[in-house]
Amino acid sequence: MNVRVIVIPLSIAHRHENLLEPTLWIYAALIAGVSCALSYTLELVAMARVSPRVFGVLMILEPAIATLFGHFLRGEALYPEQWGGIATTMIASLGSIASVPLSAREGLNAMPQATIV
Repeated sequence: MNVRVIVIPLSIAHRHENLLEPTLWIYAALIAGVSCALSYTLELVAMARVSPRVFGVLMILEPAIATLFGHFLRGEALYPEQWGGIATTMIASLGSIASVPLSAREGLNAMPQATIV
């Protein structure tokens, strides 16, 4: 919140008068609301339809997948340290799956699934 208080007046002062248009603010608010609501709704649907183990892995891999989309679709360059962070996250998630005993895995798959009303 504090950053916006500083950045918006500076942007207007540097001849970005279009920031004063009310339609821009309305569109920005709509896009922000829809994007948050859509992603939250999709996560709730996925949580109800997949096993807890799979959902946990998907949540762990979410930042890595977003980074890869940014790299390949938008051409964002990543530093070697960032690639290392992605690899570390993926290895950790695979390790968490592999470390669960087989009997526990079967128990997770047998759990009743939640239904969406």
